[in-house]
Amino acid sequence: MSKNSTNSVSDQPPVETAVERWLLESQSVSEIRQALAQLYPTADANKVLKSVTTNFAKLSRAPFEALLGWCLSSTRDIHRRAIETGDYALALSAVKQVCALAKEAARNSQKQQDTIDLD
Repeated sequence: MSKNSTNSVSDQPPVETAVERWLLESQSVSEIRQALAQLYPTADANKVLKSVTTNFAKLSRAPFEALLGWCLSSTRDIHRRAIETGDYALALSAVKQVCALAKEAARNSQKQQDTIDLD
């Protein structure tokens, strides 16, 4: 589990940010609870986990275009970093991902157009 180099409270990210990161790192709930008890002893683990998972759920209801834009931006950043580090396999994978996202955007756009035409 990623932690800061020091255990000073002032060096720690906000508790919700830390839990989000741990969930994205695929840490188990029990590992997260243990880390919360150690690094954020005053935090209510149940409330923090509920808050973070509720925020993730809200993201799933974002407009398609907003999610697509985020995905494209993130993939572009991954591609840039891969090129910088010479990881051309990852860079190519990022290009393939952008292609797949573009196809999905085109399908979504066509669905919206079909719906408009039916009205």
